Amino acid sequence: GARGQNSTGAIAPLPLCLLTWLWLGVIVFIYVNNSEAAPYFHDPDLVDTPSGKSLEHGVFTVGTFMAFRNEKGFPKEESAVKLDFGLFNRLEIGIITLKLEQSFLLSNFKFQLLREYNMLPNVAIGIENIGDKVPESIRRYKSKSPYIAISKQFNLPFTHLITGHIGIGRERYIEEESIGRYVHGVFGGISKDFQPRFIDGNVSLSLELDGRDVNVGIRYLLTSGLLI
Repeated sequence: GARGQNSTGAIAPLPLCLLTWLWLGVIVFIYVNNSEAAPYFHDPDLVDTPSGKSLEHGVFTVGTFMAFRNEKGFPKEESAVKLDFGLFNRLEIGIITLKLEQSFLLSNFKFQLLREYNMLPNVAIGIENIGDKVPESIRRYKSKSPYIAISKQFNLPFTHLITGHIGIGRERYIEEESIGRYVHGVFGGISKDFQPRFIDGNVSLSLELDGRDVNVGIRYLLTSGLLI
């Protein structure tokens, strides 16, 4: 048969992973090259745990992630590209291409049950890492991890507006080591947004317990839409 065709003469389909990368590339080109991109980029979650809020309808986030082991030379442990998009102000869908010794394709789903109003908090349920089975040594990608998350914004003295988060999950949120032996899948944290006068953009600080460890994160959202 001709090169690039299967035994029936039909054109061989592109690998699913390659199609995903091409799709991500198109999305990045459209939004990063849009001078009004900032409203389309927003991530309501914390460092490594979900919040009770989902992405708004039509909002996309596209990003890359790399992890390094705390060893001599800081060898790379994993790398990933992630696309999230919101639908109907309730549903959030994520697609992840993960690269270890081989490639994996995963998906996440989140549905917002309640939206914050007066005393009511944001409440969302979801499931993460549906798809290829990732080696268990990479805990954050443990297969089919369900959760429920609650978030509420408070106006406190001195700190003013601050958001609290709490939730409980299974699979990747369960750990028998460190703090995980005592919390049994419970995760939570706090986040605070700032708009410093001396820089262009927004800064967000996060402190969380992910079911095993305590994480601290800082995010800088430029007006161009780039989130660091």
